[in-house]
Amino acid sequence: MQIPSACPGIEPIPHRRLALRVLRSMRLGNHLVRSGDSAFLTWLDGVPNVIHLFDYLVRNQYVAPLAEQGIASLHYVLTAAGRELHDRGERWWQSLTWREQLIVVLCG
Repeated sequence: MQIPSACPGIEPIPHRRLALRVLRSMRLGNHLVRSGDSAFLTWLDGVPNVIHLFDYLVRNQYVAPLAEQGIASLHYVLTAAGRELHDRGERWWQSLTWREQLIVVLCG
């Protein structure tokens, strides 16, 4: 079952807290590295389980490959849309009370 979006035509953000952690890390200059289709071959420094968001980020053009490194390894960086999503996410997070933040951390 898909949760309907508050904005028609815009895909809802899955795992909102994890998504914000991924965007924060990438905004600091860390690359999302993908060496294959396995979860063990997709990583981002300091953010576990980034594979759960990879397809969402690519599908919505929030990340784009920077360059091929080594054997079939792609480094992804934030696009302008990804930086805007990060900025909106930070404003959203700061607008929440500590109770609301706790609910997001526990429930997604």
